[in-house]
Amino acid sequence: MDAIEQAFKETFRVWRAHTKDGKLDKKKQLDFYPGYLDSVREYEQIKPHTQSDCFPYALFEEKAPNELPAEHEYGKKIFRPITMPYWQRANNTLYKIWNPQNWSWRFTTEVSNDHESDEKYFTKDYPVFGSIEKYFRDVVTPLTVKDANALLCVMPSYVPELNERVEPIIRIFNSPDVWHFSEKSAICLSDEKSEVTYSGRKVKEGMVFFAWDEETVYKFEQVGNKVDYKFERIDLYKHELGYLPCKRLGGVPIYEQGLKYWQSFFYPAIPILDQALINFNTLQKSVNAHAFLQRWEYVKQCDFMSPDGHQCDRGYLHREGGDTLCPACHGSGVKQFNSALSVYQVNVEELRLNDPEGKIHIPPAGYIDIDHSILDFLDKQVDKAIEKAFQVINIDVHDSDATGTETATGKAIDREEQHAFLIQFAANQFHLLEFSVNAMGKMRYPNEWQDVDISIPTTFELRKPSELTKELETAPVHARRMLLAEFGQSRFGTDPEMMKRHDLVLKLDSLASVDEKDIAAGVASGIIPKYKAVIHRFAHELIDMAIEQDAAFWDKDFAAQREQIKALAEAMLPAPVNNEFQRVLGVGA
Repeated sequence: MDAIEQAFKETFRVWRAHTKDGKLDKKKQLDFYPGYLDSVREYEQIKPHTQSDCFPYALFEEKAPNELPAEHEYGKKIFRPITMPYWQRANNTLYKIWNPQNWSWRFTTEVSNDHESDEKYFTKDYPVFGSIEKYFRDVVTPLTVKDANALLCVMPSYVPELNERVEPIIRIFNSPDVWHFSEKSAICLSDEKSEVTYSGRKVKEGMVFFAWDEETVYKFEQVGNKVDYKFERIDLYKHELGYLPCKRLGGVPIYEQGLKYWQSFFYPAIPILDQALINFNTLQKSVNAHAFLQRWEYVKQCDFMSPDGHQCDRGYLHREGGDTLCPACHGSGVKQFNSALSVYQVNVEELRLNDPEGKIHIPPAGYIDIDHSILDFLDKQVDKAIEKAFQVINIDVHDSDATGTETATGKAIDREEQHAFLIQFAANQFHLLEFSVNAMGKMRYPNEWQDVDISIPTTFELRKPSELTKELETAPVHARRMLLAEFGQSRFGTDPEMMKRHDLVLKLDSLASVDEKDIAAGVASGIIPKYKAVIHRFAHELIDMAIEQDAAFWDKDFAAQREQIKALAEAMLPAPVNNEFQRVLGVGA
């Protein structure tokens, strides 16, 4: 028995030990390997915020202290995932990393004896979504924050014929379906079904698994009688990569004597989003209860007398053979009134008994007056919870039209924090992309493939140039440099040469975010060195002069480039007597 066969048998043995008649025993926790339970728990916690057909049973296990069982059940029936639209808006922020201005890749493989290029397969002929980029943007990115421990696996889309190029694709298995995972092998439960025999007839109800090791992709299909759980192994494809073509989607690593599992980038928001779900459900129940006025009315004690002489006593007829429900009041003890609305009934006899004079001091019927302030409170709590949840992960899911200097400062800080978050998330996504493309490339072009060169984005176009220009007019000095960098990315992102020059100018010009009047005053007072004013005014001309002076200028590190530009700037400074030049330059003698 080889290693993959042994791993499959051991994994399936664990499953059998936790099931009865093919169904999971709820009293047992299915735990295939360290971190499996944590992975599934996190996935189940996040699901109610990402899809409409998932009721969070664990979250609503305990009812409110004053809630009746019927009210608890009603809450389940009217549950709506109020947080799901905001989760989707947060996903939209993540899509910024795929802006074509911000990243690029370079294919260098030369395919011999063929009419295709390596790039064409991934950008135009990819079997799923047409391009691997679109697949990552639309599938991998949102799934990464939903299920960080889902397994990305590279495998053929079908078994190729002899001498036919394989068409490798990505398949992703959610964390509950990843039954075995190690550095050298993986086994995942598929949603496919095999044909088995059950009660003497053929049915498509057999279990199907896919498995991988460092050399081969396998398939395990259930065969024979359904209840016997016998499997046939199929060696689908020999990829011969020398490593496992599977990788977790990833997030924040959680360590416990080594890596235990990955935590979603969005997970810090979950506890607050859970509270928003609970509050919204409570709000909906309260609104539905308060939307219809609750009527109250007098009732009288039931005086039903049965033919055999037994009178109703608090809803029951007392007979020798045992008590029976009164057929008139059905156990309520009061006379029944027909009403289309729910009515809270008040026993008129009890009111008389409780009054010293035997009088009734309320009208015969009316409506209960309800204070609606708690509804407004809950509504605000839901909105605040959702906003706060996504603020934790530096994503704004609410629209803001606030303006002003303080707001510009705050927005600059928020963008910087969001930028740091996107940098971390982009590194994760493009690492997965690079891993996937290279694994698929080596499968499809085993003797020719050269690893693709992917430039990971470090800046992101958050707004249009016109929006940035408008904000630059009101932004404080300390925030302008960051806005200028963002402006360059937005304006020149598609032109690598212009982007390189813009970045260098911004690094060389320490006065880029300072007002012209303040520069002139600073130079005149001696606070700002004159050469810095020259760099500020003539940065592009100085770079052109530096390139003419040294053709290897762009190959130098920044320290060397800065010294060369500084020397050229100082050489441009006029003699003290050249007052006209000084006036144009805006500097003093």
